[in-house]
Amino acid sequence: FTIALISGCTQSPNSPKVPFEDFELNCRLDSDEGRVINSEEEFNELLESKGSGGVWCKDYEFQKPDFTSKTLLGKFASGGCDVTFHRDVFVDHSNKKYIYRINVEQRGLCESMAVSNNLITVDKIPSDYTVEFQIEKE
Repeated sequence: FTIALISGCTQSPNSPKVPFEDFELNCRLDSDEGRVINSEEEFNELLESKGSGGVWCKDYEFQKPDFTSKTLLGKFASGGCDVTFHRDVFVDHSNKKYIYRINVEQRGLCESMAVSNNLITVDKIPSDYTVEFQIEKE
C-alpha cells in the first residue's frame, strides 16, 4: 500500500462514495501518519505503540475488526474548542486509489482541544490500490 497525505480537495466528482463504519479505540495514537491496517498482525503492532500521555493502546478493551473482509483506516486530527469531524471515503478505480477525507469543522477561539483517531472500517481494499488521506479544516 502507498499512503499519501494531502491537504485540500482533489476528489473527482465521479468518484463514488464508499460505505464505512466508525471504529472506536479509546486511546489516542501518538502519530500523525495515516494508517492502513489489513491484518491482525498490523493491528497488534498498532496497539503496541504508546499513545498520547504514555497510555498503551493495548490496555483498552474493544472489538477487533474482521480483517478477512475489512480494512481499518485512521488519521489523527484535532480541532478547536467545539469540533465536529466529518468523514467520507471515495474510490477512484481508474487510478486504483481510495481517498479518505476528514473535514474538521471548528468553532470557538481556544487552542486545539478536541482530537480524534478517525478510525473506520471499509470493505477490504485491494492490495494494488493506494490510500490518500485528506484533512480539511474549516
